[in-house]
Amino acid sequence: MRPRSVNTIVLAAALPFLAASGVHADVLCAGSDAQGQCTPPGDVSTLVDARAGAGHVVGLTAEGGVVAWGYNATGQADVPVELGGVVVTAVSAGAEHSAALGADGTVYCWGSNAQRQCNVPLDLPSCQAIACGGFHTVALLASGQIVCWGSDVYGQLESPAGSDFVSIAAGLNHSVALDSSGEVACWGGNFFGESDVPDGLIGVTMVAAGNRHTLAVVPGSASGIIGWGSNTSNQLAVPAALGTRTVVGLDAGSSNSIALDADGVVHSWGDDLADQVTDSDGLSIVETVSAGNAFFVMVAPACDQGGPCQCEADFNEDGVVNGADLTLLLNAWGTSDEVLDLDGDGIIDGADLTILLSNWAPC
Repeated sequence: MRPRSVNTIVLAAALPFLAASGVHADVLCAGSDAQGQCTPPGDVSTLVDARAGAGHVVGLTAEGGVVAWGYNATGQADVPVELGGVVVTAVSAGAEHSAALGADGTVYCWGSNAQRQCNVPLDLPSCQAIACGGFHTVALLASGQIVCWGSDVYGQLESPAGSDFVSIAAGLNHSVALDSSGEVACWGGNFFGESDVPDGLIGVTMVAAGNRHTLAVVPGSASGIIGWGSNTSNQLAVPAALGTRTVVGLDAGSSNSIALDADGVVHSWGDDLADQVTDSDGLSIVETVSAGNAFFVMVAPACDQGGPCQCEADFNEDGVVNGADLTLLLNAWGTSDEVLDLDGDGIIDGADLTILLSNWAPC
C-alpha cells in the first residue's frame, strides 16, 4: 500500500514521488534506511535543510531549530537540550557526531567524542560555517580563517593558513576549502588522491568532500563539476548533462555523489548499492541535497508551496484523480494489488472505490 499523509517519502522503484494532497513532503530520502536515516521523527514539515552523516541525519528548521534521526549509538541524533533556546543557522553530520552553528557564531557539537571531535575550543572566535568529517570537525571563522579539532591521524588538523576562505567541507579523513579567488585547498588523508587538487584548478564556486573523493563546481568546464580521488564506484563520473546546468547544490558521500541544479533537478552518480542513485536522479523541485553512506537526503518545498504533490488515488501520477485511475482500480477488483489497495485491507473493493471517488479532482 502506498503511504498516505506522510511528511517523509522513501523513494524506491515501486514508490516514486508521492504525497497526499496538501500534506507537506519536505524530506525526501533515497537509499538505505537500515539505521532509520530515512525515517525522521514526527513533523518535519518546516525543515529548510538536512545534512547526512554516515548513518544519521541532522535537520534545520525554518525557525532555527534542530532535529536529528537515524543511527544513534553515540548520541549523534540526541539534540542537546542547550540548543532549545538557540537560533541555529547551519548544521552538519559526521560519522558519529553532529554540529550546529548558532546565529551568533557559536559552535555546538554532540555525539561521539572518542577522537575529541566534539571538544570545541573554548576560545573559538565567531564562526560562519561548520563541517563534520569522519572523526574531526572543521570551522570557518568569521575572519575567513580555518580551525580544526578532533582526530589528526591523517593530518586532518593541518588546515591551510590564510584568511580569505569562503567555504569548507569535510570528508572521512580529509577536508577541502575554497577561497575568495576560486582556488581550492585540501588537507588530511590522501590514500586515494582525494587531497591532490588538480593542477591549474581555478574558478571554483563550490566544493564537497566524500569518504575518499572530492568534488568542485567549475562553471564553464565540460561537465560543470570536476572530481578527484577514488573512482572505484564511478563517483567521479559526473553526468554530462551537468555541463549545461547551473549547479547550486553539491555533496559527496561514501562512494557516491549528488548535485542540484538551478531548476531544482537532482543529478546523482556513483555507487548504487541501495538504489540511492536510481531513485534520486532526475527528481525535481528540490532545494537542498546531501549524501551519506549509501543514502541521499533532500529537502523540497511543501506540497502546498509548489513542491511535489500527488493525490492519494492518482495511480498513473498525472496530477489528477479521474477516469484513468478508476479504470485501473476496477481492473484490479478483488485482487490484493498493494499499490491500488488504498485502505490497506489486502483486497481491492468498495472501500477503495469510495476513497478514490472522494479524491476525484486535480491534485
